[in-house]
Parts: sequence; structure tokens; C-alpha cells
Amino acid sequence: MSQETCAEVKKMLKDMQEEVDRLRSVFDSGGSVEEIKKGLKRFKKALHKTKVLRIELRLWEERSKIYQRMSEIKGKLHRNKHAHLTVGELHVLYTKEILALDIYEEDVLNFTSYTDSDWDCAGYLEDLRLGRRRKEGGEQQMKEDYARIYGCRIDQVTTNSEELYDEEKSIVVFIGSVHLESPEQKLPKTLRNISGCLLSENKEEEIPQNLDYIGDGIYFSSIHTVGPKLPNYVSRIVVLKNLREIPAEGLGFPEHVGGHLKMLNLKKIPPEGVVLPKTIGGDLTIDSLRSVCGVLFPEYVLGTVSLASLESIGEDQLPEYVGGDLILGCLKSIDGVQFPEYVGGGVYLNNISRNERRKLRKQRPDLIILPTP
Repeated sequence: MSQETCAEVKKMLKDMQEEVDRLRSVFDSGGSVEEIKKGLKRFKKALHKTKVLRIELRLWEERSKIYQRMSEIKGKLHRNKHAHLTVGELHVLYTKEILALDIYEEDVLNFTSYTDSDWDCAGYLEDLRLGRRRKEGGEQQMKEDYARIYGCRIDQVTTNSEELYDEEKSIVVFIGSVHLESPEQKLPKTLRNISGCLLSENKEEEIPQNLDYIGDGIYFSSIHTVGPKLPNYVSRIVVLKNLREIPAEGLGFPEHVGGHLKMLNLKKIPPEGVVLPKTIGGDLTIDSLRSVCGVLFPEYVLGTVSLASLESIGEDQLPEYVGGDLILGCLKSIDGVQFPEYVGGGVYLNNISRNERRKLRKQRPDLIILPTP
């Protein structure tokens, strides 16, 4: 963390502590209701002012923890390349990723990287995996590693596509990428992890309920229907290019998408709504949807949020943190719209009058409202 950021954090903690002490003093002295209300208002204002910094701190902390664990594994394997790794250490190697590191710069949200700038963390993580793979008996070693992570038999981990589709094998982990080229190819219900990509050219796809981790991306180029849920964690990109509507029974999205989430042709969602991932490390693109009534957006999106056809939106629906642009080119009104706490790029409101854009600039001078004037 840079000295400048450290200073920001120290100031935030100092300011918040002063407000807490001031509020406690009002309570202890038996202050009036009016004084208490004023104290609470000041405290809420201090919380609001530091909200973005607190989000950035949380992201930095999450990423730093993984860096630290990787450094420990590096040291352990450097001292003894045959060292026994714990199940927790294996999780770091095989089921943890660094948020959006392949998409954005080494600095995360203006925070100096935990590691030295010459060290490519994502690349080193892959080197550690390759080291396990390339050592004598490497493929067997990886199978043993995955078997320990998931508590399954070694023969339930495979690199062989024929074994993957053999129901009797009850495969739990597939090492590599899976390309579903025909409706006859069905993933086993026991499958929990695909270390590479999941690709499909089918119009319909049923994802096994147990599949919770994709080591790369999901690319469904022709999909019209998918369900009942997508894997819980996708390390890279999710592309549902031709998905036009969310099924009436709903669709469970990943909790975390490390890269972009693209649903370019999505036009309809069920009345019950839909819950999008909590975290998106890249862009969120839903360019054909006109209304997002019932959509629960991520808390933060590190890239651009593009809702290019959106005509209306609820008060508090937008993400709190948008790292890139916020594109709302067809939005008809901004009355009651709660804009994100932070937008790293521009807020595009092409369909909003010049006068309304001017008012918004006065209300939110921290936002870059476009087009200008």
C-alpha cells in the first residue's frame, strides 16, 4: 500500500473515531434528542464520505491475503520441491484467482500492489501449477491434489474427455477445457470443477447442480436457454451471447466472475427478478434490456457497466462501485435514481436533457456526466 493511501486510511480512522467519541459524549452527558440526531447525522456523513475507501480496502485485503499465501507456498516449495502441501494450500493453487489481474493494471483501485512490481502474480500462480504438472509424475500429482481438495477418489479426476461423459466414472474434476458440441454430450451430475473453459454451441444447456468452479471462462455462443444455475465461481469471462430471456424458474448466477459478464441480447427477465454476481472483475454488459425491475446488481464492478437500452431503473439498483464507465444512453429519467458511490469513468446520459444533466453535476460534482454540456 502506498504512503499516500496509508495516510488516507489513517485519516479515515481518525475522523471516524472522533465522531464516535463525540457521539458517545452526547449520550453520556444525557444530551437532548436533537443533539443525538445531529451526532448521528455527522457520523452517517463520515461513513458515507469514506465508503469508497472502505470498499477499496476490502478488495485490497482480499487480494493481499492470496498474495501472502502464495508467497508462503513459494518459500515452502523453494526449500523442498517435494514438500507436502496442506489442503488449504492446494485450494490456493487450484481454486483461487487474483481478481481481474489479467484485465487491469497491477495497481488495484489506486492501491500499490502487495508484491514488488516486477512480480506478475497471476503468472507466478500459473508457474506454481505448471511446476506441479511438469515434475515427474506431474499429471498423477495433480490428480492426487484435486482428489484431496474434493475428498474424492483419484480415478474421479481425469484429463480424458471420454471418461468425462461416462456416467459410471462419476467424474468430479476435469483437468482441461470442455467443449460441448452436441446436445448428446451431457456433463455428469457429480462434476464439481473444470480447470479450463466451458464452451457450448448448443441452444440449450443444463448445468450440473454440483459444478461450482470454472478455472477459466464460460463461452455459450448459441445458448437460448440455460439453467438451473451457473457455477458459483468463474475465474475469467462469462459470455451468454444469445441468451434472450431468463427462464421463468430463474437462473442462478455465479457469486463471483473474475472477468467480464456479457449478455448482449438479454431482453426479458421473470417477474421474480434475478440476482447477478456479487463481484464482477471486468465489464457488465446487458445492452438489450429496457427495464431492470427486480434485478439485484453486484456490489461492485471493476470495469464498465453498459446498460445501453435501459429506459428506467429503480432508486437503489445500480452497483455501489463502478471502476469504468456507466453507460445509460437510453435512460428516460434520473428522478430518484441513486447513482454509484464511485464511477471511475464517465456517466453517459445521452437521453437526459441538458438541464437535468446540469442539475446532476451540481448534486454529484464527483461524477463525470456526459455528454457535455
